[in-house]
Amino acid sequence: MEWKTSRRLISMDRPLVMAILNVTPDSFSDGGEYLSVDDALKRAENMIDEGADIIDVGGESTRPGGNVLDAEQEIDRVIPVIAEISKRFETPISIDTTKSEVVEQAIQSGAEIINDISGLRFDVRIADAAARNNAGLILMHSRGTRETLHSEPPVDDIFLDIQTDLKRAVGVAHSYDVKDEQIALDVGIGFGKTLEQNLELIAKLDRLVDEFSEYPILVGASRKSFIGKVLGDLIVGKARRQHSGCVNSRKKRCKDRPRARCKGNSRSNKSRRETRVRDNEISTSVIGRIGPPFAVRLYGLL
Repeated sequence: MEWKTSRRLISMDRPLVMAILNVTPDSFSDGGEYLSVDDALKRAENMIDEGADIIDVGGESTRPGGNVLDAEQEIDRVIPVIAEISKRFETPISIDTTKSEVVEQAIQSGAEIINDISGLRFDVRIADAAARNNAGLILMHSRGTRETLHSEPPVDDIFLDIQTDLKRAVGVAHSYDVKDEQIALDVGIGFGKTLEQNLELIAKLDRLVDEFSEYPILVGASRKSFIGKVLGDLIVGKARRQHSGCVNSRKKRCKDRPRARCKGNSRSNKSRRETRVRDNEISTSVIGRIGPPFAVRLYGLL
């Protein structure tokens, strides 16, 4: 399987790691830490050294109670960062947004993947932008409005709800001529789901992998509050290392993989592996054609 973006074909033969770079003052894990372009650029470089395959840049927090921004505010935060990362690194860049205006400028500045947590519910013009630019498009399951993402009452059958909503989102994308090879799907861990439903989704992830076998599947559980609840109400919010996952081919285990490189950087894979081993603050989540044993093994490290 290959995932098509506006700049390349990404092989799904192994699990990939998507690193989250929030340039916000109020994100739950790293809010306020990377507000300047220089700080964000240094963090991006660290993430790549630590093993990130994709850098996902977000300018609006989706945490409960997070501030809702207009498009211009979000553009002011993310575009300078995306432009500088694109100039310096070869690693694919994703823009985490629900606004088509932000998407347009992000793609012009170097982003090649669109990460829409609303699954095209908030702004269907994102699908048009993805089609015109041949960008990768991640469609996430969520419920409610921007203000009620985390306060919707739980549904009885979370698998049925996810399957129905993701099929709707794919249908909308197709209506704007987005191709299957551009699409990846996110099950939306932590968005409008109970603790038990989040755990059930991870334990039975293969059900959704089978249902959507033609698409890469993304699972982003890193630093989510339900992990702390499982561990006895530990606080998992603030952490210096945050990664969210990306995709792979069906039920293959992650092996040591070639690292994305800074343009002009000749640092060896050995030293990169040593960096990852030494840094105990890394947290990861996975997206892809993976089965529950692999998911459980990874989440056990969080």
